[in-house]
Amino acid sequence: MAVNTNLIHVGAGVLSLDEGLATALTVEATEEGGTLAFSQSLEFIEIDEAIGSVEAFITGEECTFSLTCKEIEAAKVKMAMGHGTISTTAAASGVKGKDELEFGSSGTVTSRTLKYTVPRRHNPALNIIVELYKVVAVPSLEKKFTKKGQTMIAMTFRALNDMTKVAGKRLGKLTYETAEATS
Repeated sequence: MAVNTNLIHVGAGVLSLDEGLATALTVEATEEGGTLAFSQSLEFIEIDEAIGSVEAFITGEECTFSLTCKEIEAAKVKMAMGHGTISTTAAASGVKGKDELEFGSSGTVTSRTLKYTVPRRHNPALNIIVELYKVVAVPSLEKKFTKKGQTMIAMTFRALNDMTKVAGKRLGKLTYETAEATS
């Protein structure tokens, strides 16, 4: 059977956090796009006199979304670090405009909604959409400041169970648009 390579997705997408809220932030991903990872932990039940396992139970799930941010700015570094306070100074006579990010020793964790939209290769008007209902940033930042190359920040978000949703539908959803709207 021949493979239609036009249906294979390749390319970057757009990540938005808290879409539609005052705290919304849009981040453009690099050409590599994002990575959705999901795994479940299973506990196998075995009994005497049985040759193999008789039952399995799901004891845990982990869902993460990772990407490399193409641009560096205070709001995106704050997001990668999971917390911080940004102070903005407007440019004035003899004063440069600036954003200052203060961070460290925060005991609070902010949960957000995550939406990642990426166009499909065979029709850029159609998208693949990853939505995670409740995520927290997994803080990890290693940034080199060099005079060559692009400035990038790696970011990872971990999904938490949204207990307001029905069991089995608490982490998020993956949408594949298959056809354009008809008129």
